[in-house]
Amino acid sequence: MENAKLRYVALVIQIVATLYHIPAASHPESAAIDLLVSIIKQVPGGRLHKSLVESKLATAIFGFDRQLRETGFVYFGANLLPDMSLDHAKEGLINTIESLTEHPITAEELERARTRLLNKIEQLLTNTRNLATTITEFIAMGDWRLLFLHRDWIKQVTLEDVQRAANTYFKPSNRTLGLFIPTKAPDRAEIPAVTDLSLMFKDYRGNETLSLGEAFEATPENIEAKLIRAQLPGGMKLALLPKKTRGNRVVAALNLNWGDEQSKMNRATACGMTSAMLSRGTKHYTREQLRDALDRSKVHIDMTADGITFETTSNHLADALQLITEMFRNPIFPEKEFEQLKLAILSSIENQRSEPAAQAGIHIERHLMPFAPAHWLYTPTIEERIERIKRVSLDEVKRCHHDFYGSTDAELAIVGDFEPNAITETLQQLLDDWKSPKPYQRIATPYQDIKAIDINLETPDKANAVYQAGMNLKIRDDHPDFPALVLGNYLFGGLLIHGCGVVFVNKKASRIVLHLRLRRVLLKSEEISKSLLSTHLRIVIVWSKQWMKNLHGF
Repeated sequence: MENAKLRYVALVIQIVATLYHIPAASHPESAAIDLLVSIIKQVPGGRLHKSLVESKLATAIFGFDRQLRETGFVYFGANLLPDMSLDHAKEGLINTIESLTEHPITAEELERARTRLLNKIEQLLTNTRNLATTITEFIAMGDWRLLFLHRDWIKQVTLEDVQRAANTYFKPSNRTLGLFIPTKAPDRAEIPAVTDLSLMFKDYRGNETLSLGEAFEATPENIEAKLIRAQLPGGMKLALLPKKTRGNRVVAALNLNWGDEQSKMNRATACGMTSAMLSRGTKHYTREQLRDALDRSKVHIDMTADGITFETTSNHLADALQLITEMFRNPIFPEKEFEQLKLAILSSIENQRSEPAAQAGIHIERHLMPFAPAHWLYTPTIEERIERIKRVSLDEVKRCHHDFYGSTDAELAIVGDFEPNAITETLQQLLDDWKSPKPYQRIATPYQDIKAIDINLETPDKANAVYQAGMNLKIRDDHPDFPALVLGNYLFGGLLIHGCGVVFVNKKASRIVLHLRLRRVLLKSEEISKSLLSTHLRIVIVWSKQWMKNLHGF
């Protein structure tokens, strides 16, 4: 029997999803299932991405497996725009997942997935905070050592293991969907019983160790003592901080710094999409080949508006720099990838129509930072964003790269286990001849005296509400009063450095939080954020709508 669920909510985008039951995390097949999910959900190159997104049946796909102490589940789905066929997407989703007997997993797919998962585990083991959190999850699954046993199982999984898991669990009788369809001959999946963990770990010993790194207190004085500042002949500025790290981890951030206020006029949408297209195909790599190369070099990337942050290990740093240089210097902007990106962005924007946080954020940004529609810093409405995305052309995106991208005014910071002279030489070889076509000048955000307003926005079918308050301050981080402002903000909410700003999230000691709780406001989250270089302060609070009357006047 196929379980079926239907739910009608006030959403603009459509979603179709399937769920399959799987054994507990302690079952040996859990590693094969993990690899199988990675093969199916991967973007790009995964089975679902090819069958749904590339064929324009959906704008985006997703998938994950939730392995628990008892039986768990695998979850796959797809997002659709309102004018897309839900039936066609449902058929494509089910056929892709449940036809693996007719279209078996290949050895190449398995090795790609194995590389991805092992890289994630290796990166996890170098991040103490994330590792501690993850270990608590494995404790809930039955034993913290399951993390290391699962890693070992992933290394040992064969193609036959993965195919057997697909045949066993990905079938109609084990599927939960949005419909109920009876069948005369149920073919139920037999879920194995939970394994005896004491027997499983009786003789188990982990066989891998990580370098521990060095003791380093990140004070301004200690950072400055180890920091190496340099400038390449081509103009790029370097800030290098070599230090021993856990697992030989290296973290870097690159900002290209391109264009000025005038040259960026009317180009925010196109140039914003340019950065998103850099990883979708280059002169020497398809999008899938580039993803595989990054996985082999253990590189995790996050694209930013005018650069990239990435993480790797010391022995792969040179390879990482070569791949990132390839992305930034030699993108080919495939038309198919461009259309996929537009659909994904449109789907994301549509979903924000009924989101309180998104609506509040847009309105407060437009009020605190009023710029002309052509300006680079203008905040468009949701309707304007949709229209801009629909209207932008691939040629406009290409011209942004041609007109602006270069390393003349770029800044690169690297922290971790590396040899500064060798990396400087590598960067010089890769980037010295990459000149910026136009001069760079930072776009100023001068203080604006904004009139106070009070706006209430209705978002039907949303149980939570968002309160945002902001004000422009005539102060920058070089003002004598700035340290006192930071301390005052700390007393109101706690301190966490995030990007170029400060986010305040101390939920226990925050004066704002304590004051609101005295007024019987049930809080979901709180934060105070302040831009260091801009000039506005913002308070963001999420709470349940029924407590609204207690919020006024806080």
